[in-house]
Amino acid sequence: MSKHDNFKKHWLDMGQPPVEYFNTKENIWIEVLPNRGVFYDYSYRIKGDKHWMLRQKWIDSGFILPIEYLSTFDGKYALTDTPKWDFDTKYREGDLLVTDKNKKDQGKHYRFEYRGIKLDPARICKIYGVNSLLVGQAIKKLLVAGGRGNKSYEQDLKDVICAVNRELEMIKEDKEA
Repeated sequence: MSKHDNFKKHWLDMGQPPVEYFNTKENIWIEVLPNRGVFYDYSYRIKGDKHWMLRQKWIDSGFILPIEYLSTFDGKYALTDTPKWDFDTKYREGDLLVTDKNKKDQGKHYRFEYRGIKLDPARICKIYGVNSLLVGQAIKKLLVAGGRGNKSYEQDLKDVICAVNRELEMIKEDKEA
């Protein structure tokens, strides 16, 4: 679903409230006339929406961006699955997934992006239908052999051989049982 489709879906879910678009020549927001949509332009918002930048990020993310709202119950921010975007409610991007921003990412060397697709050993194994834990471990070690910093290329290859040998042992054990 494109960002424009996401916005249109959200707009329809809200009951089609008035929409504004940003006129770059005059540097102002202008109301869209009834029965006309501006779903081809990047610069639109629900009319008078003070949360429009956050809402747009949320829409652009395909509704997966974590959003928090300020709770009137305890005065703390809490995660919300479906923001209602009340004008009196304060919203912000959710930060619940990151507990310590200074903490080193232990699995960074396994994650890559190719043509906009996030790739890591788990994704590759899923795509190829690898169901064996040991084969998956071997694939993971082969993908970054010698590039993880704590083991040499040679040691990673030995670990791969060990994992594959154990997989073969298990196949043999299962046949004998």
